[in-house]
Amino acid sequence: MRLRNFTPHSVAVYSADLKSVILDIPPEKKSIRVKEVIVEEDGETILGIPILTKRITGIDNLPEPEQDTALIVSLYVFEASDRKDLLCPDTGEESVVRDEYGQILGVRRFCKKA
Repeated sequence: MRLRNFTPHSVAVYSADLKSVILDIPPEKKSIRVKEVIVEEDGETILGIPILTKRITGIDNLPEPEQDTALIVSLYVFEASDRKDLLCPDTGEESVVRDEYGQILGVRRFCKKA
């Protein structure tokens, strides 16, 4: 199985004990992103911060499926698509590895569509 990383950054996969990187997957040249439109901009604010209503209208740069290949994408793209060849990094507490500042260093596993 081949993995292609369409997030904007490398994805580090850690061992089950979360102590060592067993695979580092560099990003492709183009990221896959969702397309959005603003549905409503009615002037609503919270503490002076504008609140918008958006709708996802599609996905940019999503290549055709390839045999024996899974595409790593952001959770946002993953949720916007029904494709079975997409994976997203599992950032749940049992999988994610963080530095002392809480920044994500990597994950132990990926999520797939049911």
